[in-house]
Amino acid sequence: LAIAFDPAYALAFYNRAYLFRAQGDLARAIGDYGTAIALRPDFEAAYLGRGQAFMRRGDYDAAVRDFTTAILINPTSHDAYHYRGKAYAEMGRRSSAAEDFEAAIRLDPSDPEARVDKWLNQTGRFPYGRKRAPERVEP
Repeated sequence: LAIAFDPAYALAFYNRAYLFRAQGDLARAIGDYGTAIALRPDFEAAYLGRGQAFMRRGDYDAAVRDFTTAILINPTSHDAYHYRGKAYAEMGRRSSAAEDFEAAIRLDPSDPEARVDKWLNQTGRFPYGRKRAPERVEP
């Protein structure tokens, strides 16, 4: 209804994308997050949401790009560093993941999930129980 009333309302596209992502309709979620971003290029939450959708789809490079953009918009975004760390870990880029988990912990020391992900990454147990990507030598 909000989109029909105002097709330039970025938040309406973001909210619908969130619902699509929750329902597992990742293609439509990514599309609506993209529309929200096109309407409001500084929409940090839309980059985070689209990055999470890309991660669920296994497109970690695209996820890293979106999380990096979120960090450029808001350098104090704990979530952006944490999610980017997860994407790096999924890609086998353990040192990049470690740096981002550390940044997330610095920004929000009370978040236990970032600490657990940091430990899983350090011990080679990330991702949770799935066959992990081989560690890549980073440039």
